[in-house]
Amino acid sequence: LLQREVPEYVNLLIASRAKERKGILVMQDVGGEDRPISELMLGLCDYIVPNESELRRLVEGMGMEMGPATSKGLDDDHMIVAQAKFLQSKGANNVLVTRGSRGSTLLTAEGTIIQQPALRLPKNQVVDETGAGDCYRAAFAVALLEGHSLEKSMQFASAAGSCAVEVNGAVPSTPWRTDVEARLMDDTVLSIPRGGYKDEEYPFLIGSRLNSMKDRPELWDSELKTPKDYVQRQATVRGLTCVDFNYPQHFHTWSSKEAKQALEEAGLVAGAVCLRYPSKFARGA
Repeated sequence: LLQREVPEYVNLLIASRAKERKGILVMQDVGGEDRPISELMLGLCDYIVPNESELRRLVEGMGMEMGPATSKGLDDDHMIVAQAKFLQSKGANNVLVTRGSRGSTLLTAEGTIIQQPALRLPKNQVVDETGAGDCYRAAFAVALLEGHSLEKSMQFASAAGSCAVEVNGAVPSTPWRTDVEARLMDDTVLSIPRGGYKDEEYPFLIGSRLNSMKDRPELWDSELKTPKDYVQRQATVRGLTCVDFNYPQHFHTWSSKEAKQALEEAGLVAGAVCLRYPSKFARGA
């Protein structure tokens, strides 16, 4: 992970040696001294990682025409991609642009565009943005080297950047890994496989408690007497894929085997069995 507060020949030497040894990921942070970057250096880097203003200065210095219309569209996703493509025409491979509250944009060497929204924070939690971009780049490198996908790496990096803006100062704001993982847990739905799934499939099932939907009487025009009636009713809810049972409430009249068979017939699976004892069991529950 290289930066531009050292002489350019140092970065060039390190990147060249890394490529000779193979298997070493080279990322160039464009922050630091505002100076041109050679096409040779662009080609040696796996990732060029500027922010929006650094990207603009970089492409202007390399000859991209930036007229009034271009300037007006700087914040537009298409403009960012156009500037990234210009860098690629000069030899760059992957171009990852950090965009503050607008998240980040990656243009891969293959031409794929990946957008990562910023993790939203209340305004009163944003204290100092110094170092947030550095934390993003470092976290992205860590996640990528651990084998995560580009999307997951950008998400992890976004979480690191959001942690950094909550603390004053560049060094003190650098988060611990546990902070980043906690932020991700706060921002995303927990990836708990309910009912089982394959990696290539959508990993979440949409569920409801068996006796929910009391405010939707139109879903069922018959009496609801048994748990099986409730299962059949839940099967009419479009998009619902699993149901949660209460124990012992929903197991007085049938066995777990019968419950499973009813679910299979309805095209549903069990998401959970929740322990919900009557109040008379409170002392022993």
